[in-house]
Amino acid sequence: MMYAWLALTFVAACTTKRNPDVCCTTNADCQRLGGIPPTGCPDGFVCRDLLCEESTCSSSTDCPIEQPVCNMMTASCTACATATDCGSYTDTPICDTDSGACRSCQLDAECTSDVCDVDTGRCTEEDEIIYASPTGIDTGLCTRDRPCSTTRAIAIASTGSDSIIRLLPGLYTAPITISSGTMTIIGSGAVLRLPFQVFSPLEVRGTANVQVHRLEIDTVNSTSLVLSGVRCEGAGVEYPTLLLRDSIIHVFIVAKHSTLIIQNTTLGFDLDAQDDATIRIDRCHFRQTRGIDGAIGARGARYDLRMTNSILENIGIGFSTASTIPNSTQLYLGFCTLVGDKPLQCPMSSSEDLAVFENSVFVSTLQGSDPVLLATGNNCAFINNLTFPQSIELGGSNINVDPMFVDLATRDLRLKPGSPAIDRATSIAGPDFDHDFMGSPRPNGANSDLGAFEFTP
Repeated sequence: MMYAWLALTFVAACTTKRNPDVCCTTNADCQRLGGIPPTGCPDGFVCRDLLCEESTCSSSTDCPIEQPVCNMMTASCTACATATDCGSYTDTPICDTDSGACRSCQLDAECTSDVCDVDTGRCTEEDEIIYASPTGIDTGLCTRDRPCSTTRAIAIASTGSDSIIRLLPGLYTAPITISSGTMTIIGSGAVLRLPFQVFSPLEVRGTANVQVHRLEIDTVNSTSLVLSGVRCEGAGVEYPTLLLRDSIIHVFIVAKHSTLIIQNTTLGFDLDAQDDATIRIDRCHFRQTRGIDGAIGARGARYDLRMTNSILENIGIGFSTASTIPNSTQLYLGFCTLVGDKPLQCPMSSSEDLAVFENSVFVSTLQGSDPVLLATGNNCAFINNLTFPQSIELGGSNINVDPMFVDLATRDLRLKPGSPAIDRATSIAGPDFDHDFMGSPRPNGANSDLGAFEFTP
């Protein structure tokens, strides 16, 4: 009986199954488990610290952008360390080394192609780009390694649609004229600077549809700004379109028989709206960049100028109309902040066209006992604005009180807590009114705030 019991015990011991949750892959780890032979895990599990745990990934495609790298030794998702770790994430191709997560591109320099589509956060592929440089030649291949001249780049883009031209960093001294085609010009690090004898460093005409992003346009002699400018001008039935975005423009801009859109751009001189011009300006900063006074002028017939969420420092505004058709000329300024010593004179006219100023802040720095900022005529409509100081009360929904800027002396025109401009705007629907100068959402309280800045605690 004793031998039978020992035999049964031996058989039972030999047929006992191992714990499937325990594993070891090295001799040292197996010794810690009593010297058992190397023991793996079932499919779908990985050995971590002598225990079988469910694997997180088998490749990087299984990982989220917050932990984009699949560590094949541990079958777990980990942080990125280099740009190549995010190469498989088209929408988030950049490794944020601080967080270890993949993110969208924000700068052209972050992309190997040197072009970031900031709207999608994707890096544009090199074979989709026409490259030009200040030293490029007319026979260049227009690749990044062998860029061509701007003349050749424009000629190639003018024959196609949705072309992308990358002006590589440097100083460009040849004028750019575009009369056809649909193209986007990227100019991070590029400066278009021409002698004052050249009338238009950038000219868009004919049927061209052009976008210019992140480019600086200047002249050699700052006193000659009146002779150099950006022109978007059509003729007959041809109406070109020009969009200026995220740029710095030190010269004047003229729009006539055309559509001009300006976004998130610093403008240092004059803007002139002429016949049949449609102009849309949003999140722009008008200020003296070369020490010369600037102005916004609207003249002629049938123009439509609309400005929102923008700052104007020492910029005069003047307008007139030659339209014979009632209400065919429009000028609108809303959610803007105007500061300086240039009074706005509203003309007396028999025209029925009105310039409308709404939900904006006007602060005068005029010296003297009568610091008039706004002089009213019968062609201006002031709706729910804040003025200070204003000797002539506008009445109606307008108020005359200190807006309480953070620091007027340094032109920090954000609002302090308790500002009377907070939550005072009238509600207006539309894409122009859902954000402020910084791109922050409106409203941030019960109602939107007056002026270019939405107060953020």
